[in-house]
This record gives sequence, C-alpha cells and structure tokens, in this order.
Amino acid sequence: MFFFLSALGLFLLWLNLASLSTAAINRYIPQQTGLPLSVEDCEIDLLAGRLRLYDLQLANPELFSQPHFLALAELDLSWDWSSLRRPVFEFDRVLADGVVVTLEQRGGENNLQWLQAQLGSTDLDTASGEVEQGERRALSIESLQFNDITVTLLLEGRAAQQLTIDRLNLAAIGSSAQGVSADLAMQAVLRSLSDKLEEVLQAELLRQGEEKLLDAARQKIERHLD
Repeated sequence: MFFFLSALGLFLLWLNLASLSTAAINRYIPQQTGLPLSVEDCEIDLLAGRLRLYDLQLANPELFSQPHFLALAELDLSWDWSSLRRPVFEFDRVLADGVVVTLEQRGGENNLQWLQAQLGSTDLDTASGEVEQGERRALSIESLQFNDITVTLLLEGRAAQQLTIDRLNLAAIGSSAQGVSADLAMQAVLRSLSDKLEEVLQAELLRQGEEKLLDAARQKIERHLD
C-alpha cells in the first residue's frame, strides 16, 4: 500500500508539474510579448529534474505576413531539486534546439524592433531584489543556450536569405544568492535573444553593404580597364 500511494503521489506530482510548467510558459511569454504562443507537447522526468517542451511557436505580430516570429523544436530545462530548500529555485540549464527565426521588414519597421519595443529594458541588477518573502518564488538560470539556429531574412527590396548559427550562449539570469521573478526571467531571456539576433542582423547588413561597395569598385575598375 505504501508503494502504491508513493507511486500515485509521484504520478500526481508529475501531472501537476507538467501542466504548471506549460501553463507558466504559455502565460508569461504572451504577457511579455503580446504575442500568442503554442506548445505542442511536454515530457517531464521527476527524478532527473528535467522538463522538455516540444514544438513551441511564437506568433508574428499582425503587421507582418509570416505566421511565426520564433519556433523551437525543443526546449529542455533542468533544475537542482536541492534548491527547493533555498530562497532561489535554480535552473542549471535551459537549452533550446532547432531554433527557427523569421526577421521580417515591412513598412520601414521590422518584427525584431517591434518585439524589443514590447519588452522594453530589462535591468536585472536592480530588479533581482524585488522578490520578497511571501511573493512568488524567485528563480535563476545558470546556463542559457540556443543551438542549431536558422534565421530567415525577409527585407524589403531584397531576395529572401537564410543564415545559420551553430550556437548562441546568453548571459546567466539571476544567481543562487539573488533570484528574479518568473515574469522578469522570461523577459530577460527574450530580451537577451532579441539583442543577439539584432547583432546578427546588423553584421549581415554591414557585410552585404561592404560587398555592394566592393562590387561597385570592381565594376568601376573593369570599365576603366576597358
């Protein structure tokens, strides 16, 4: 009987954690971005302290033509159960695989700028102390990584292009000594990712501009030689 009740308790805990984790992500990301988010499936390993979410899709703002701004084949979260005894719940790692990003420009605005305006600024140094006793539990993320990234550029007046990035490592969020609220953590993850994507976009536009200048110079030399 004890074994049966223990197994039943673990099963109910599994169901509760899986549903709560999916619900939290479905709540906080749309709350921060103003965009719908869908999660196809989830899988949780209680003993290992690990949650996998599959086929996440963040919609594109209505101004733009493509259906999704961001899609993840898998989001893998692992945590330290012993941190339940401490004020800050610690995620050892958050890993996103199979990341597909569509950067689209329309009417002088692009969807990345739109998202950054929604997120605003995120100052973790000043906000991390805001979670006090009695409020929602604080958390931290030690390692945050995006792998196997495909970025599609849809810029006005240019043919569609695709860039591939093997890996993006983002800064840790909070610490074991000082965590942040769940909504602030979600905001920080999205803000950090959007800033990295902006760097990629600016570097690619600069490269293309330099190539155009080189092509123009090459054509000028060829005409002069002729």
